Amino acid sequence: MKYAAPTSPVLYRRLLRLSAPHWRMFIFAGLGMALYAGTDTAFAWLVNKLLAAVTPGKQTPEQLELARWIPLAILVLFIVRGVGEFASTYCLGWISRQVIHSLRQRVFDKFMRLPSLFFARQSSGVLLSRLTFNIEQIAESTSSVVTIMIREVLTAIGLITYMVWLSPPLALFIFIAVPIIGGITRTLGKLFRRYSSRIQQ
Repeated sequence: MKYAAPTSPVLYRRLLRLSAPHWRMFIFAGLGMALYAGTDTAFAWLVNKLLAAVTPGKQTPEQLELARWIPLAILVLFIVRGVGEFASTYCLGWISRQVIHSLRQRVFDKFMRLPSLFFARQSSGVLLSRLTFNIEQIAESTSSVVTIMIREVLTAIGLITYMVWLSPPLALFIFIAVPIIGGITRTLGKLFRRYSSRIQQ
């Protein structure tokens, strides 16, 4: 019987179950990613205030006072961003190391119970690669997916919220225009691929 490799969602669910005992570190990593994502929205707000403060003839006393503190605010913002990135990277890296340790233990225990005929048919290099390189890549890809899922989603939510607060009509126009442009781009891409394949034939 041929072995069916698990699909990506099944594989990620298994890896998340292995990561579940380390949920405390996940909380710290999530807080770090939230800090990192929040700095993007805060930076957009600071740039908006900076442009308003340097526009000739439109400065108010409040804006001029705020402009004096913008350089310090940018410095603090990048410090917070660095702390958030360090916390998320360190915590997810620690969780990844623990998952790799658990996977290697399970694979090694499985190897110890296999018959000698299995090792006679398999290359030692392939088995060693499964125990070292393959497990390393799986765990590292999981931490990358978690980072993208949480940090990038939070960044998008923050920037979209700020855009809606800043200009609701512009946000509504973008929400309507982006799906239309995406649909046209996707359709044109399919047509170009179809015609290019015909030309090559």
